[in-house]
Amino acid sequence: MGGQCVPPAYTMIPHGESCVVGTTTRYDQADVSSARKLRVQLAFKDSMVYGIMQFTLSITFRYILHQSESQDIHCCELYD
Repeated sequence: MGGQCVPPAYTMIPHGESCVVGTTTRYDQADVSSARKLRVQLAFKDSMVYGIMQFTLSITFRYILHQSESQDIHCCELYD
């Protein structure tokens, strides 16, 4: 493109170069929005995994405690 700025709809921007459009560049906007989108997706995924792990852990502990209490009760009933 020889260093000329062309309308954004027709711009082919090589990696590391940009054509100034207003106060921001089209190249920078694309990188920022895709990077932000990726960060948001990863943050959502991490929070979901964290929440699921906490929920699963609490269910597991309840099951283990309930099972051990039930076994104690059954053992006491057998030996009484």
